Amino acid sequence: SIYGKLKRFSVTLDDELDFDGLMNMTKDGVPLLDQTIFIIVSDHGQFPVLGEAHTKDPPFSFLAKNGGMAQIYVRQGLSDWGDYPYLNGDISVIADYYWNRRNELKIDHILVRDSRGSNNWSANYKLYKGRNSAGNVITEPLHFGQMVNERINRLDFDRSGDIILIAKPGYSFGKDEGGDHGSIFSADSMIPLIFSGKALGNMRKSIDEPKRITDIAPTI
Repeated sequence: SIYGKLKRFSVTLDDELDFDGLMNMTKDGVPLLDQTIFIIVSDHGQFPVLGEAHTKDPPFSFLAKNGGMAQIYVRQGLSDWGDYPYLNGDISVIADYYWNRRNELKIDHILVRDSRGSNNWSANYKLYKGRNSAGNVITEPLHFGQMVNERINRLDFDRSGDIILIAKPGYSFGKDEGGDHGSIFSADSMIPLIFSGKALGNMRKSIDEPKRITDIAPTI
């Protein structure tokens, strides 16, 4: 069967593309290579790491590093982990720690959310901006532009942190050199998507409008 022959065409992380099987196969008398469309895509990009962004595990919380982003899960005081923490409680206390040290720790933005009243821990993230002279928490709506705002809003589900730290451009939580990903910015969140092959004929087109990896299956 064609499927059995296609198993000869494989890609691994260590070897080059094995085109031999594909070039020698035919379907209905036509070389299979002429009927093949190649899709070149990646799951993410990379940004060059200039240095490491630093974190500290505050009390009553758990911190998870992810490249250009770190998520903090907060436990409200001595209560159970299943209880919702709230913004004006321990969330703001921990956010204050990072806000007051953001330049030293190479932190660009701090995102917070208040899940009280939610049925599934989700709530819209806002920018944390410290406290006013009366000691009240200051937050602002997201203002990164549509694409970045949408990416942050897609983090709004039950497994995301109560606080999200975003490192300064070029800094990573966990690395001090090389490359990394996991930020909210275009260097590692935007990738090329290329379709190529004889089956496309003379169709040549470049599309600048942003698309998502999830658009690939409907396109095919």
